[in-house]
Amino acid sequence: MEYLFKLKWLNGPLAGRELELPAGELRLGGDDPDIALALEEGAATVLTVTPEGVTMAPPVPVWVEGLPWDAGQALPLGQAIDLAGQGLVLAEADAALAMLTLPSRRLPEVATTKPAARSWRLAGGIVLICAALATAVLLWPKPVEPPLFDARAWLAREMADPGLSGVKAEWDERGVVRLSGLCASSKAIERLRGRMREQGLNFSDESLDADTLRRQVRQVLELNGYREVEVSAGAKPDQVVIHGAIQANAAWLRASTQLRAISALNGWRVVNDRAELFGRLVDRLSRQRLLDGLSIGVSGQELLISGQLPPERARAVAAEAAAFNADGTRLKARFQNIPAAAPAANILPAAIVSVGGNANSIYVELANGMRLQQGGTLPSGYRIYALSHTALTLIQEQRLVSIPLHL
Repeated sequence: MEYLFKLKWLNGPLAGRELELPAGELRLGGDDPDIALALEEGAATVLTVTPEGVTMAPPVPVWVEGLPWDAGQALPLGQAIDLAGQGLVLAEADAALAMLTLPSRRLPEVATTKPAARSWRLAGGIVLICAALATAVLLWPKPVEPPLFDARAWLAREMADPGLSGVKAEWDERGVVRLSGLCASSKAIERLRGRMREQGLNFSDESLDADTLRRQVRQVLELNGYREVEVSAGAKPDQVVIHGAIQANAAWLRASTQLRAISALNGWRVVNDRAELFGRLVDRLSRQRLLDGLSIGVSGQELLISGQLPPERARAVAAEAAAFNADGTRLKARFQNIPAAAPAANILPAAIVSVGGNANSIYVELANGMRLQQGGTLPSGYRIYALSHTALTLIQEQRLVSIPLHL
């Protein structure tokens, strides 16, 4: 594949990483991005890469080296670009990319020019007119002038909002406000940003709210293959709880290294509750003797129960699933009355030929002479969870399969 350009991310969870750009489109922001990086205020755009350059549509707010940029123009090379809060720098595919600092946003300086010289006649006329006007002004009652806008006092009043607790607003020598820190309320920080724009204040925004922090954590996890995890609020706004089937392996080591690079994140706790919730549901159905003919597995944020059952048993299973969900568990149980997948050929080392033993010691005999009893483990890794004269129930991690014994 031929690459035309490349970019380096300057902030966020991917800061310092490079991405080679072939001809085509790259979606940023929105509900279905190609790169899981959020833009300010939920903005979304598509970068179009051609030999002529990199353009974007629809337009989103862009600053280049801290100054507003015409979003209809191709993005420049070798300069720090602030694309709706996401910092990046572009270069030719074979060029080296430096790690630039993202400048604060500011307004362009307005050049002033001296007025052209006037003739002495015009100047004299103006003097006479001004003298007449001055006389009229002296005789006219003076209007009450509105007080000057005190930006610093106004901002101090805004920052007193309890929802902004944890956010700092600091003025620099150029009169630019630097927002930093973390607050719990996304609405409060969005309201502050909007009101600062309304007042015409120049500001650089390094602040975060807890929702955005959790979204950044989720993006890092998704980039490392953890697409079915759930990220919730921790004990403090700068802490999170990660729910999911996470193991201490190379993928998690890589992900945790990237999580530590998120400056606003002060800690996280991993809760691998899938196994606990799965076991709790299996135990509930087992106590009611409802496992025969079912398969149970985790699908996304659900514990999916499948099995084609008679109406009375189907109602009983559905009732147990509803009772399980009433406890307010993170994973919800859902029953679907359809045939359960029971790939016995892929699980058992040989076909079942007979069932024997008494009620207290049932066994299943396979075609290869192997006898299976409750508690045993198969070469496939499945454990014999339950065994009756009508069904063989196997379990492995968070998957249960009940194989009917119709001999």
